[in-house]
Amino acid sequence: MPAKSEKQVLYSVMIGDRVFNVTGRKRNKSGYVLLCINAHPNSDVAGYIMEHRVVAESYLGRFLNETEVVHHKNEIKHDNRVANLKVLDRGEHTIYHHLGSRRSKETRNKMSGLMKQRLKNKKNHPSYVDVDAELKKLVEEGRKATYISKKLNISRKTVYNKIEYLKLGETYDKHSSFSR
Repeated sequence: MPAKSEKQVLYSVMIGDRVFNVTGRKRNKSGYVLLCINAHPNSDVAGYIMEHRVVAESYLGRFLNETEVVHHKNEIKHDNRVANLKVLDRGEHTIYHHLGSRRSKETRNKMSGLMKQRLKNKKNHPSYVDVDAELKKLVEEGRKATYISKKLNISRKTVYNKIEYLKLGETYDKHSSFSR
């Protein structure tokens, strides 16, 4: 019986001093190019991450943080040349795209207040996934973040955020040798 074949490496990308293998490439429904880089710390459950973020990270020589957004200068979502990309913080990017919109100060304040009120409860967030009980059980069983993320169909980042939110940090030992 032949050995289990690994995904073919299309090419490798260097971010800082680390090399990452790209094993897949596709476009999502919104028109953005996604790369399959399973080892990337910010990849989703399936191992995909937006190509424009990887290009920016490779150029800068560091990983982007959560508040940084990569803007396409010419608005073409699949044009991921370094010359077409600009790293902005989330607030700057929002202002850039809403500059010139015709909302009064009163309307903006009202919208902001309503959104802040709605999001005080994390369960009201549009991307909230109610997996707290299952996550707590898996953490108590000694499962690792990668296993938990695949089992609950959420990202590793969400697993770590929920571990912090649920105050399970002492229970979760991400450096343990136990894995399933």
